[in-house]
This record gives sequence, C-alpha cells and structure tokens, in this order.
Amino acid sequence: MIDNETLRKFFLFGDLSDLEVTNISQIITEEDFPPKSVLFEENEPGGALYLIVEGSVQIIKRLAKNKQKSLSMLKTGEFFGEMSLLDGEPRSASAVTQEGCKCLKISREHFLNFLDQHPRTAFKFFTPIIKVFSKRLRDNNEHFRDLLVWYLKKETTPK
Repeated sequence: MIDNETLRKFFLFGDLSDLEVTNISQIITEEDFPPKSVLFEENEPGGALYLIVEGSVQIIKRLAKNKQKSLSMLKTGEFFGEMSLLDGEPRSASAVTQEGCKCLKISREHFLNFLDQHPRTAFKFFTPIIKVFSKRLRDNNEHFRDLLVWYLKKETTPK
C-alpha cells in the first residue's frame, strides 16, 4: 500500500481526508520503468491513470507514417491517462518515459469498484482531474485555432 505522505504530494488528494486517502491508496500500485519505456501506445485499450512520482513522461501523437508530435512533457507531480479512467476508450496518444520513472497507477476496474463503495471520495478525487482535463482541452482548442488561422492565411495568400 502507498503511504499517505507520498499521495499528499499530488494535488489530486488535496481535498481528501486522511481516511479517504488511506482508502484510495488501497487501489493504487507503484511501478518503476527504465528510460525510454513505452507505457502505452496510441489506440491500445485504455485502463489506467498514472501519477508521476519521479521522472518524466512524454505524451506523443502519431500524425502519419513515421511522423509523430510531442503533445507534452510531464514531470514529477503530474498525471496522465485520465481519459482512460473516465471513459475506458482506447488511448488517444502514446506515453514514453524519458528517464527512469516511478509512477503510481490506478486501474479503471479498481477505480470503478472504489466508486461503488466510496462515491463521495471518488467525486472529490475526480474534481481536480476534471479541472485539469478541461484545461488541457481548452489548450488544445487554442492550438487548433492557431493552426486553422495559419492554414487559412496560407490558403488565401496569392502564389
């Protein structure tokens, strides 16, 4: 079982009581990964949220044959895989460690069971995840808008 002190380093646990943190810690596992480990590939079945205890993880999106784009570089204290925890759909991007990395993992299956047993705690845990998810979506919308403006300017520029 992961100790409460480690979990308290993540803001996701900030609104939870000590008992609630202890309860949720029972569904969390710890995993160590060497550098350049592929944690999951885009389009693989989803199924877990990861929290970075040490190290960094690059989130990568495939664009075309042999082309990819780095979406973000996440570091200690951040998390990823929240979409999979929420909807259970295939992964929307790949995740690769950049150095040796220690992560905490919450599987969707365990979290759904936890949700049934502790709905109030699960809601309190989900609230900051939803805020980060919303911010990431807004950032992506801005990026998309910028790309669209660039494309439209390119299309309307005389050649």
